[in-house]
Amino acid sequence: MRESHRSTVTAANKALAMVIAASELDRLPVTHFEPTDLSGLSELAQRGSSTAREDTQQANRMRAASHLYLVAARHAMAAALDLGKVSMEMTTAEREAMLHAIGAQSTAAGHCATQASRILTGEIDPPVDDSVVVSKLTS
Repeated sequence: MRESHRSTVTAANKALAMVIAASELDRLPVTHFEPTDLSGLSELAQRGSSTAREDTQQANRMRAASHLYLVAARHAMAAALDLGKVSMEMTTAEREAMLHAIGAQSTAAGHCATQASRILTGEIDPPVDDSVVVSKLTS
């Protein structure tokens, strides 16, 4: 990777880190509260409540997926940057260790993107808390 490209990817990686950190609350689901007197509401009001629940669920899927896609991009960028640090001047063992670490970053990127896709398509529910979502990377 050329040095000018490396500096651009480094800047993009830092920008992604700031976006992810600033959007911590965006990944947390919003709770929908059903009216307690649903049976006493008119049919129109009941449909409105159902639509609100569906809209909330869809928005939660979109928030979680958006966060996961950003994290996946950050993993992929970190892998690209680290790959540029691999040198033929290193020992074979050092290069092999770095390549395994880069492979792990790539696997994490793929896992996050796959999870986001499955959330968007409704295969799986978005996490109910932040324990499932990787939110910060170091580097």
